[in-house]
Amino acid sequence: FIGGGENHTNTASYSFIGGGGNNQAGESAFVGSGCANRATGAGSSVVAGTTNCARATNSFIGSGCKNTVKAAHAQATALGSGVNSVSANMVHINSLFITLSDLPTSNPGVPGVVWSNGHALSVS
Repeated sequence: FIGGGENHTNTASYSFIGGGGNNQAGESAFVGSGCANRATGAGSSVVAGTTNCARATNSFIGSGCKNTVKAAHAQATALGSGVNSVSANMVHINSLFITLSDLPTSNPGVPGVVWSNGHALSVS
């Protein structure tokens, strides 16, 4: 499906491009809008932005400019601008703001959860 815009390419079935220009969507992939975005991994998504490329299976790029989720990094996410994935199953981001008052103040016992240990951050 191509909703609007110009010079789009749907390279496989079940793909969706909402609008913008020069976007490409592969098998079961989604490009919402923007310019020169590529969602070529099966089930990948690029919501908006410019020159973003989601090459991995089930990868996600929210918006921004010149983000890449590499083909070997399935289920990875890139947020911001100029972000390149380094691993599968991981969120990649330029910067992150965490409100300490919203974090658990004791170890929740769940591997990988960030929590506040006084004035320091800890990971379960």
